Amino acid sequence: MRKWRTSKRSPRGGGVIAEFPAGIFLLFLGFFFPMLGLSTWAYRTLFVYYATRDACSVAAKSPSHALAVSNADRIWKRDLGTWTEVQEVPGGGAGHQVFIVERPINQSGTSTENVYSARLKSYDTTSNVYLIRFVATTKIAPLIGNLESTGSWLNTKIPGFTAPFTLQTTHEEFVEDPDSLTN
Repeated sequence: MRKWRTSKRSPRGGGVIAEFPAGIFLLFLGFFFPMLGLSTWAYRTLFVYYATRDACSVAAKSPSHALAVSNADRIWKRDLGTWTEVQEVPGGGAGHQVFIVERPINQSGTSTENVYSARLKSYDTTSNVYLIRFVATTKIAPLIGNLESTGSWLNTKIPGFTAPFTLQTTHEEFVEDPDSLTN
């Protein structure tokens, strides 16, 4: 025999309706905002990597050291100018620098390398390989912008989400023509 409910109040339905806004808030706070911040941070960081790689590649293919520095500067500024969320951090005279790296071919024991910021006077391709190293320092804007002037969101300073963060990228490529390092 079936027992019929005579009460009009449902013991299970009221709790779900009362907890729904809190559940949605926790879902957005705990999952959606962190994933949105992570994806924003990832694509901006990836952009900086590609800009660094492009500038280094152009510098490594240049016919002279002076032209390598100016070509890398031109490509870096062109790539960086397309994004407003990424800014160059001036440091050491510039936010980006081009170096010549000289590494010995026969490395026995510890690896030693010489790093030059100016052009080479001479080179030795029988015992060394030569690379161009491009180093850039950038400041990546937070996902939730304009918080530096108004304070912080929920009294937190999370780099990449509510506060900007500084990123230094380095890329190296082999020099195609070592003669270009002495010009």
